[in-house]
Amino acid sequence: MSRPLPLKKKEGERLEFKGAQILREPDKVARAVVAMLNTRGGEVWIGVREAPGRNEAEPIQDAENARTRLQDSLLDAIEPRLLHDEIELSIEGEDQGGPVLRVGVRPDSRRQPYAVLGPHGARYFWRRFDNRTVPLTREEIGSRFQPAASAKTGAQPPGRRMEPPEILRGERERLLSRGRRFALVLEPDVGGDLIKQRLAQTDYLSDPTCSGTPRSSYNYAHALYHGGMVAEPKKGSLQVGDESFSLSVLGSGGIRFESALDNLHSRGIIDSAGRALFGTLVFPAPNVLVPEALTGYTCSTLRLAALLLSKEDLWDRLPEGPLWAALFLTGLEGWLLPPGLGLSFGWLHEIERHRYGEEVFAEEWLALNLDDVRDRPDACGLRLLRPLYWSFGWMREDDLPAIQSVGLGPPRL
Repeated sequence: MSRPLPLKKKEGERLEFKGAQILREPDKVARAVVAMLNTRGGEVWIGVREAPGRNEAEPIQDAENARTRLQDSLLDAIEPRLLHDEIELSIEGEDQGGPVLRVGVRPDSRRQPYAVLGPHGARYFWRRFDNRTVPLTREEIGSRFQPAASAKTGAQPPGRRMEPPEILRGERERLLSRGRRFALVLEPDVGGDLIKQRLAQTDYLSDPTCSGTPRSSYNYAHALYHGGMVAEPKKGSLQVGDESFSLSVLGSGGIRFESALDNLHSRGIIDSAGRALFGTLVFPAPNVLVPEALTGYTCSTLRLAALLLSKEDLWDRLPEGPLWAALFLTGLEGWLLPPGLGLSFGWLHEIERHRYGEEVFAEEWLALNLDDVRDRPDACGLRLLRPLYWSFGWMREDDLPAIQSVGLGPPRL
């Protein structure tokens, strides 16, 4: 059965579009495939061109021969040689403006990293970051080769884990036991040695502008209003705030941002708008979540992580490996406020349509590259937020957080 063409979707970490003319340059297709093999897999659509509002299909002439030639080219251009279950080439959309080619990519983490073979024995390593293809760093290449090097001895290579560190296993259960909570958990794969006393002497945890975030936005420094900085030697962390709103920085470099879900509600906004429109409250809305709060708290905390990673004088030893990250919402039952809230009638229906009845949301742990966190914290925050908005039913990419520059004002949709 033919798959529907992704004409209403936008490129992301697991989705890339190429025009039909790319078949003349199969090495560029190999690069896109290798990038997904070194990340989490996905799909490369050839013959689908991005266009404003709706993508366009570009029919491929003699699609079966084109598919065979491309398959042979990819088998010759990629190392290690692809196995039958790692790649699938199919012809799609003959009744939707096609035919076009779909390249399905399913990586095997035990065989990473994959490379594009070049002239004179050169090898090029790529990965996906959001909708971009970027080269692997020297450290990433080295860490991914370590498992293969130690396979014969059975030794666990340093700095490399195939799943989140042990310290993260109980986070979901702990948060579930605490009732209605919003939390962002960050933990490096191999913890560093943070000089907590030196961090305590800075304004980094209390002044969001140090990380390029305005005080007027929803940001991690709001925890300061709930209590001053507390050093906890036994737990090896610095903490700001209290039970209802807290920020903790661990000696490993991990960060825990946690808030009671009530702090993200917007009952006052809904009440005011309802009275302005109709003179009375239209419907009870105690559980409406403010998207600016979800976006702001997430992205500002990633900005704090970026700030700490850039200050080498705060560390005896910097963290290594990926930074594991996950968002949690527990005890959740309510709505997500739609974009462009104003004195109009449309948004009332949007809130009702996006009602959400699950008790918990937890995205799978994402392994964020430390360089990406340091250089592009907002984009890393967006990677965490996308599945959350999709879970509310916001499938249009235009409705997702489009963070141009959080520093210019409160982060918003």
